[in-house]
Amino acid sequence: MAPYRGEFSDVVPHLTVGDRRLADLDTLRAAEADVTPALPVATTVREALLVAGSDAPSSWRTVARLPLGAEPDLGTATTL
Repeated sequence: MAPYRGEFSDVVPHLTVGDRRLADLDTLRAAEADVTPALPVATTVREALLVAGSDAPSSWRTVARLPLGAEPDLGTATTL
């Protein structure tokens, strides 16, 4: 099964390391400088986490762990 049921032709995995709503520009530039030399990251991903929260501090929580690498089986998602 294609990601997003094939709705998008090019799905690029990503990792967010900063958010301009939560940090000033100097902090974001420092994070960029720290991360850039280690890119690109090469790894194997075995699961994805579904997280949910709000703008409130410390509100984000893992809702489910979703195993990857096989056809989806809705019974294999672990709800936390």
